[in-house]
Amino acid sequence: ILRPTSKAFSEDVLRLLRGFQFSARFSMIAADELKAIALELSKEYHTLPVERIWEEWKKWGLKGVNYSASLEYLTDTGLHTLYPEISNLIGLEQDSTWHPEGPVNLHTGFVLDHIHQVCKRENITGDDRLVMIFSALCHDFGKAVCTERKFSEKYGREVITSLQHEKLGGPIARKFLESIGCPVKIIDRV
Repeated sequence: ILRPTSKAFSEDVLRLLRGFQFSARFSMIAADELKAIALELSKEYHTLPVERIWEEWKKWGLKGVNYSASLEYLTDTGLHTLYPEISNLIGLEQDSTWHPEGPVNLHTGFVLDHIHQVCKRENITGDDRLVMIFSALCHDFGKAVCTERKFSEKYGREVITSLQHEKLGGPIARKFLESIGCPVKIIDRV
C-alpha cells in the first residue's frame, strides 16, 4: 500500500507519478490518505518539467510488472484526469461478445499485463520494450471518439462498435506521448 511518508510528501507533485510507477512495479495500491491529497497536489502537475514526467513514465514502461494496478492507481487518485486520453477509456463500453472483460480501461490493463509477459518471455528490453508497452497502452485510444451502439441485422441485437478506432487513435496516441515527453524515436514506432 502506497502511503505519504510525511507532510513533506505534498511538497513535490512528482511523488504522485512515482507512486504511479511504483504501483506497476510492486503491485501497490494507493492508501486513502494518498487519495485524499492527490487531487489537490495534482493541481501543481503543470509546473513539472516534461523531462521529469518522462523519467517516471519511462520507469513505468521499463520496470512495470502489474500495469493494470497502475491504471487503477491513476483512477483511484484522480490522476487520470491529467491524461484525457486515458481518462476517456474509463467505463467506455465494449461489446461483451468480443470483450467479456468489460470496459476499455479494464481491457487495456489486461493487454498491458499480457505484453509485459511477452516482453519477459522474449527478453524484450530497452526502447523495444517501451514501444511494446506504450503501444499496448495507446492501442484503443481511438475508441473514445468512434464507439457507438447500433442495431446489427447480422447479429439480431444491439452491438457496440468502434469502427476505425485504430486509424483514429494514431494522432491521439501521438499527442499523449508528446505530452509526457516521450522521445520521438519511440513515438514514431508506437
